[in-house]
Amino acid sequence: MRSTFLSGSLATRRAKGSLWYSYLGSAAIAFLVLLATGAFAWVGSSSAAPEILPSAAPYSPSASSCPSPSFGTATNFGAGGGPVGVAGGDFNGDGSLDLAVANYNSDNVSVLLGDGSGGFGTPTNFSVGSIPGSVAVGDFNRDGIPDLAVANNGSNNVTVLLGNGSATNFPVGTAPNWVAVGDFNRDGSPDLVTANYGSNNVSVLLNLCNVSCPSPSYGTATNFPVGTLPVSVAVGDFNRDGNPDLAVANQSSDNVSVLLNMCGASVETPTATTTNTPTNTSVPTNTSTPTPISTNTAIVATSTGTPTTTPGSTQVLPTPTTTTTPISTATACTSASQMYLRIAPSTPTSDA
Repeated sequence: MRSTFLSGSLATRRAKGSLWYSYLGSAAIAFLVLLATGAFAWVGSSSAAPEILPSAAPYSPSASSCPSPSFGTATNFGAGGGPVGVAGGDFNGDGSLDLAVANYNSDNVSVLLGDGSGGFGTPTNFSVGSIPGSVAVGDFNRDGIPDLAVANNGSNNVTVLLGNGSATNFPVGTAPNWVAVGDFNRDGSPDLVTANYGSNNVSVLLNLCNVSCPSPSYGTATNFPVGTLPVSVAVGDFNRDGNPDLAVANQSSDNVSVLLNMCGASVETPTATTTNTPTNTSVPTNTSTPTPISTNTAIVATSTGTPTTTPGSTQVLPTPTTTTTPISTATACTSASQMYLRIAPSTPTSDA
């Protein structure tokens, strides 16, 4: 009887143990699932653990994505004479996207206000320079209202139209065909760059407005050579260093010029000076070989010591001590000449 009881009790305990192990295994699995899905919250920690997000699912076409482009029938809206450039922005502050069109033949830009449903109203025209080739949008006087910049091919300038209707012209290279916007000197203000079809270069205009300004203010254009007959310019960080670079399409030389922005790099125009002061009136002869100038650091040569001369002997000058001093880097560049010191290619060549 006792043997039967013990035997039955052992069997019962083994059954309960198996059931308990089963519970523990289920709990462990549930815990791992909670960890994998990020639903588990750490308790009792002095600082909250970072949220664990589920990994992104592989892309697969769905009802919200299209494997090929799909557009409705075109709806046409009137503009000025010979429109050649268009840009979008919320020009009246109603939350709907509007359009600005550069009209090559009528020397103006047309602004078409959007209704938020794909429709646009009657164009309102604003006079600019001669033969406008393109238009860009930016807050050029930093008042929170989008403004317009227009490249005028025939008058060799850029017209900046503020949101209040005022216009100011800034000279650039010859026959600017395109204008683009970027913060090229990293001071927080939108600068301008034009592709100059007639002078085979690009002009960079730095914005001098640091806070809200009653009128736009730009410095003198700085020009950088590119290929032959540049027609457009695009802005992007092509070498991933945080600075906006330039890419220019050259119609006649069949290539693209990429200009890397060197703002903030320890590279400026290097100089070398050597000063030797003799103690007598004889003219010293310096036969030392000049040291080549590094392209990465500025070389400044200074002399130390006092030259000595004895009667009937040749004067001996002290050996100049060369000190290599890196150019200090600033967060913002103060002039456009500090940028685009390296051009790739430096002299675009034609494939023809």
